Amino acid sequence: MSKRFIRAFLLLGLIAALPLALATTVKSTVVAEVNGQPITQSDLNLQFNLFIQNLAAQRGVQLTPEIQKRFELLKPQFLGRMVEDLVVAQQAAKEGLIPRAKVMDARIKQVEGQFKDTQAFEKALKKAGIPNLTVYRALVRQSMTYTSFMNRLFAKMQVSVPAMRALYYLSQNRFRRPAELCVSHILVKTDKEAKTLLVDLKNGASFAKLAKEYSQDPGSKDQGGSLGCQPYGTFAAPFEAAARALTVGRITPRPVKTRFGYHIIRLDAKKPAVVEPFAQVEPQIEKQIKSEAVRDYVASLKARASIKVLLQTPSQPLPAGKAHVAPKKGAATASPSATPKSK
Repeated sequence: MSKRFIRAFLLLGLIAALPLALATTVKSTVVAEVNGQPITQSDLNLQFNLFIQNLAAQRGVQLTPEIQKRFELLKPQFLGRMVEDLVVAQQAAKEGLIPRAKVMDARIKQVEGQFKDTQAFEKALKKAGIPNLTVYRALVRQSMTYTSFMNRLFAKMQVSVPAMRALYYLSQNRFRRPAELCVSHILVKTDKEAKTLLVDLKNGASFAKLAKEYSQDPGSKDQGGSLGCQPYGTFAAPFEAAARALTVGRITPRPVKTRFGYHIIRLDAKKPAVVEPFAQVEPQIEKQIKSEAVRDYVASLKARASIKVLLQTPSQPLPAGKAHVAPKKGAATASPSATPKSK
């Protein structure tokens, strides 16, 4: 069982609810209090390490000591998240949303069942950064409590169609899909190879078959050379200029050179810029309105709570998208489908 697979099972359903405070028995410095309930340094360290490990695993990268040290600057900001989520967990407990022991046991048994025995399970927990089964159970309990509360909150909200339509018409630019080029290509190393393939294509050879056999682009060769549909300005400049000059279904008459090599390009379609219809984006708008309402509600809970933070919070925001981590050795580089303009 791979390390990534193990982590995926152990953290199943937990990451969505992180960060939360753990009621650990280990003595540790208190770094914050929420309505008298402490968050300790050991709680913070555990949750923060799980967070950055998961962030790296999601992106298929490895954490170097240097990167981990850089992430330490974000720990006070992460503590702010722990405080906010503990406020939510406390409200969930007041509303009786703490899962029953039988339900938690079933969830843990489901995960444990993926391992040879209990000893293997506990060993995997430690490898994933979770010290023991007691802490894992606390994570499961708090995750399930948090998720139940959020699900209940979202289910209780009703958003009117007129309100969603109003937001739709006031935010047309958000739902505007840019014009796109849909292309396929065969990438080879030399001009001579490309010209040989062009002759084959003129003689009736299958573009998809040649791409699978000869293309040097690992990201598209197995799809018959298809790069899908991308907004104008996505492809390398010479590549895009050649594609735009084609009519749909046609192939470039000569090889196109970029820094990746030599391309034979086929234009599969041109999609004009459009505003997505309301019916298509209605679920997205509803989710947005509900999410904003939840944020406001959580902010009101936090405003009424007694909070003491004993760790200074810096101005750096936590990474919501890309993690500044070192790529694994041998990771694939970007293909022409996601390359900024270059000659």
